[in-house]
Amino acid sequence: MMVKDIKIEEISSHEAPIELMLLADPSRSMIVEYLGHSTILTANFKKKVIGLIALYPIEELKLEIKNLAVLPHYQSQGLGKFLIQHAENFARSKGFFSLRICTGNSSFSQLALYQKLGFLITGKV
Repeated sequence: MMVKDIKIEEISSHEAPIELMLLADPSRSMIVEYLGHSTILTANFKKKVIGLIALYPIEELKLEIKNLAVLPHYQSQGLGKFLIQHAENFARSKGFFSLRICTGNSSFSQLALYQKLGFLITGKV
């Protein structure tokens, strides 16, 4: 799979593949809570959803990445980076000026990716 072969598609929240989202957020109830107000962008390869990113408005002009999930077989191939870059472009095109992501501090590989893409650690809970 090459990133150039990936098609990004915006889907409605009721079409969101919950099982895929559970890879990134193990709480089904939390997913359901933010899903209805999120923009869901899927990464499709050969008409199959292999990854997604959920963008949730947190303030008037700010979005939060609530979920970033990639099927295990497609991980470590640049798809997470591709989804984040697409989310940044989407946010800008819709007039948002800030994009944030919250993650556990034990998610070392995710933290490294986010920092490589320019995200800053601004706090911890």
